[in-house]
Amino acid sequence: MDAQRVIERIDTLTVAELATMLRCRTETIYRLMKRRVLPGFKVGNHWRFSQREIEDWMLNQTRLSSTREAVRSRRKAWA
Repeated sequence: MDAQRVIERIDTLTVAELATMLRCRTETIYRLMKRRVLPGFKVGNHWRFSQREIEDWMLNQTRLSSTREAVRSRRKAWA
């Protein structure tokens, strides 16, 4: 597959689209980008996000939350 076809298949999101997807404000997206929490890249002066990478990031955040909750539960059980 040539590079142009690969690029066409990549679904990218703008800051506004990502904010809508995550149901948060654009300011939150910029804050997370400043802290380097979200996977993204710049095109000129504009941030773009791969929808697939964001979905993977969301799944990872869910797993991290579940792990943290399990650790908290174990700590309470041992206390």
